[in-house]
Amino acid sequence: MANSEPGLADFTKHLRKWFETRQLSSETDYSEKLWIDIHTLFQVLAKGIDSTNPFSEAVCEPDNPAWTLRSHAAEFKVCQRIVNIFLFMDGLHYVNNGDWQQRYIFNNEQRLEEYLRCMLGHVALLQLYGDNCDHIELVRTVSNSMDPFREAFRHADISKTCANMNYRNIQIGTKLIGLTMARWMEQLKGTRHVGSITSDKPVQICNQGQGTNTKEATADGVRQNGHMPIVEMMEDGTTDVVKKLIKKGKDMTDEVKKRLIETVKDSTNPEKTMEDILDTVSKCTAPGNACVQSALESVHTSVTPVPPNPADHDPSAISASA
Repeated sequence: MANSEPGLADFTKHLRKWFETRQLSSETDYSEKLWIDIHTLFQVLAKGIDSTNPFSEAVCEPDNPAWTLRSHAAEFKVCQRIVNIFLFMDGLHYVNNGDWQQRYIFNNEQRLEEYLRCMLGHVALLQLYGDNCDHIELVRTVSNSMDPFREAFRHADISKTCANMNYRNIQIGTKLIGLTMARWMEQLKGTRHVGSITSDKPVQICNQGQGTNTKEATADGVRQNGHMPIVEMMEDGTTDVVKKLIKKGKDMTDEVKKRLIETVKDSTNPEKTMEDILDTVSKCTAPGNACVQSALESVHTSVTPVPPNPADHDPSAISASA
């Protein structure tokens, strides 16, 4: 798989190592087993998002002195859950007496797990807390508070591991990583363990009146600080389109899902193709299958034949578009 992104190339290298250590009978078995492992990691995030620890209290209270527990209970809860997402990305678990441990669940595959933790964490921030300015400001506050904490305990910043990786378009087997993870987050949102802050400031108006548009102002700041690789999606409205595609996707047949994957994968410009499909789906009011079929018909792709892979168990089912 050719790609110009160092992060993506390294991620692919560790995926290949994952495949090489397993003796499975087919590429389908490989991708299914990997998705089981990724979902197990998601469950770690889901179980820990509502936990309490001294660090979340230390971050959320001093940074927001005007809050009171009685009148700002929702804000405290959301702040603590955002802290837990960042702790999940770094693999940090509170033990007791102020002690923290960095734990991994993938044996001998820690680097791959770090990439996946980073992706899951940022997709969680996008899907769960990317819908208004108050949420985004809390994400920034927590992100800025993590650096001194990491320095104090000499922990690495894993939240930057997946920076500059367009994992919305990375495919494992028949699934796109970003959309699959986003669908899990939507399910998590329905469990009432996520919470939200009532706000009259949608993402489209964040930073208005500062002499520049929202996306440029926030994206530049994020890139300089390097904290949140996909936060610009939270602020330019992309999250609404992604959520709509997820909702439409529930009604898609397996045949249409396969065609969607193949269309993006085989196009000469996969990222542009994906953007065109998302744009068409976002404007469509028909049921999911019809919307995606319409999107596939509207995009113009130039397909180049891909020669068969001579290695039966090489992870050729893994593909990406930069």
